[in-house]
Amino acid sequence: MSEIMIVKEGDFVEGSSLGSKPLIKIYEVIRLMKSCPIFLEDHLDRMFRSADVSGIKLWLKKDQISNALFELICANEQTEGNIKFEFEFSPLENRSRFMARFIPHSYPNSMDYSKGVKMINMPSLRPNPNAKVENLTIRDQADQLIRSNGLFDVLLVDPDGNLTEGSRSNVFFIKDSCVYSAPESDILLGITYLKVVEFCRKNEIELVNKKISLHDLSEFSSAFVTGTSPMVLPIRNIDDHQFTVRSLVLQDIMKGYQQMLAEYIKQYHERSR
Repeated sequence: MSEIMIVKEGDFVEGSSLGSKPLIKIYEVIRLMKSCPIFLEDHLDRMFRSADVSGIKLWLKKDQISNALFELICANEQTEGNIKFEFEFSPLENRSRFMARFIPHSYPNSMDYSKGVKMINMPSLRPNPNAKVENLTIRDQADQLIRSNGLFDVLLVDPDGNLTEGSRSNVFFIKDSCVYSAPESDILLGITYLKVVEFCRKNEIELVNKKISLHDLSEFSSAFVTGTSPMVLPIRNIDDHQFTVRSLVLQDIMKGYQQMLAEYIKQYHERSR
């Protein structure tokens, strides 16, 4: 991957309540497909929501961030890949900076989409699930489990034994043509997650947000994850619980998301002419 990176230095923003932490990062990862940054506006909205929840004031506007991303894409001459853009705050040094760069990516293959992927549970709880703030402790623990067990992702379980989300994805379950997920207050609302919710509501697919115990997995026939890289990806098994990937509801959601992607890319290129 190219080493060209966009860095913009900024002053510490007065009014931010960052406490005594030495370094805080608010970030987003966006997927570039056919030279189009997918659902860019949604990613920017979430970045500013994460900052608000964390008591941070960003010193760049949305159009300035967009321009920086376009500058990065042009400089790298890339049409596909993942871009990470972040605000890094160092309160003790009275310094902040914005960075954007292409990062290594790994996308599921055709077999993963047709057969599903493996996951296991990992006891963990994000301190602030509604803000996309870098948490290296959870990330390192999850990565170790993923590598050692040949997994796609791990499923986080709170201290009460309830399923929340993947370490890098959101998780849905299906039972009797109804789609279930954890309460939105307990998870980071991924962009793909929100698109799936939008599709379900438009197509009158019942969607229930409720606490789901690890012990209740056997009640569900199908499951899938959503995220920037995997998009909508079936789960084959979580721990010892097996799921079918042949659910008609799941297949409809997968096709519906692909249609949403195609329409967004088409409109993006029409606007860019």
